Amino acid sequence: MKDNLDIGRVMFIICLVGFVGFVFYKIMIPAYAGIHHDKHTAVDYTNSLSAKELYSLQTQADLIEGESSVSVRGVIVDSTGSLSVSQLANGLISELGDKTVLLVVVRNDHTYMVRTSKDLAEKIPYPVLNSYLDESKLLFESGDYAAGMNSFYNHIGEYFKPIGGKSTVWNNSVPYIFAAMVCVFLIGMLGLWAMTRLSRQNPRI
Repeated sequence: MKDNLDIGRVMFIICLVGFVGFVFYKIMIPAYAGIHHDKHTAVDYTNSLSAKELYSLQTQADLIEGESSVSVRGVIVDSTGSLSVSQLANGLISELGDKTVLLVVVRNDHTYMVRTSKDLAEKIPYPVLNSYLDESKLLFESGDYAAGMNSFYNHIGEYFKPIGGKSTVWNNSVPYIFAAMVCVFLIGMLGLWAMTRLSRQNPRI
């Protein structure tokens, strides 16, 4: 009987640890990081950026989205072909969804365009966006595309940074995290109750 009780305790601990690990992996980590690596937030068709620089922009955009739910996207192309830069930007932004800021860089033509999704049009005026773009233009024209993109991403991140630095993703996840903690507590109490009853029914000699 003693062996059965010990096995029951071990199985309970394993199940509890597994459940807590699952909750942490599925809820806590995304809440802290806000990471969405299923999409590229910076696309370079010109090889102007190194793999390290692209990764840095990806990480920066992930943090911005984690804090504010705003997605920053950047595209660098050599040419727009038969399209104007405005047509290209408008076409891309219409495919990217809500809460998106898009920066298009046309390297050979030295033309640049910023667009936002409709839901952000009133939240960040174009004069503000264009002032950010003007700073990045100076860097683009000097050939430092990584610094230009980084500067633009930084400005967007600062503009949409929540008051107090509280993450929007974290705030939205609080009810789920609380529910998960309650479940862990209830499972723990149920397990302790079951082990107590089992130990009373099978006292150790």
